[in-house]
Amino acid sequence: MRRESARRLAARDEANHVVARRSKTALAFFGYIFERTLKRDFHALRVLRAGNLPQVAATRLVVYANHPSWWDGVLYVVLARRLFENFRAFAPIDAKMLEQYAILARLGAFGVARDSSQGAVDFIETSRTVLRDPGSMMFVAAQGRFADVRERPLQLSPGLAHLADLAPDVIFLPLAVETTFWIEKQPELLISFGQPISASSIAALSKQQRLALLEERLDQTMNELRAGSIGRDHSQFETLIEGRSQINAVYDAWRRLLAFARGRDFRPGHDPGSA
Repeated sequence: MRRESARRLAARDEANHVVARRSKTALAFFGYIFERTLKRDFHALRVLRAGNLPQVAATRLVVYANHPSWWDGVLYVVLARRLFENFRAFAPIDAKMLEQYAILARLGAFGVARDSSQGAVDFIETSRTVLRDPGSMMFVAAQGRFADVRERPLQLSPGLAHLADLAPDVIFLPLAVETTFWIEKQPELLISFGQPISASSIAALSKQQRLALLEERLDQTMNELRAGSIGRDHSQFETLIEGRSQINAVYDAWRRLLAFARGRDFRPGHDPGSA
């Protein structure tokens, strides 16, 4: 019993350090850097349906997402800067990864040891601390591992269901993420927000029932995004960040010169209708 209490006290002490380490200055700087990175490596960051940007009236928010690639962490920082600037954002990541990239702690990341009882305790206690104050939020890669967007069932991490016990006003917001190639050389980074779920509405459910409902809502959001991705219709998306359209630097320079000689506007993309 004493050992269990000591573990919880240690976890709470570390959770307070997580909050103290987060730096608004570091988040602003790396948010700017990460946006430039997305612009360089993607054609665009698009949100499914123009009216589907999150308009959630919440004091505490948990955005939980599928986990298709390394880019997810970059995406969370950009979204925190672009769409959730009124929230203090945090995100659990693999403890070994945080050891390798310690600077992420300045951006609100906190380490969780996977597949261990202590890791589960740390996750709950740190989440309790970071969601303690109004205006706090978490980005959670809910599958806990990299997984293809076509993989089913999603198998969300059980710890997600426990977050509903931390505060009755927590809102769960599903986020679907997919990277795909359309007509340009650079890939599209596509996202979609699903319908929110309040912690109070699932408080009476068992942990298994909560997890099943959260998984169902994320699965539905991912399926909607998949349909939009297959459709390749720009009008179904709102462009959050416009990246580069480029075929080849040398060839583009020649095309630009020809366009100038003919008195035409130069269109760098492969799509004839692109600007």
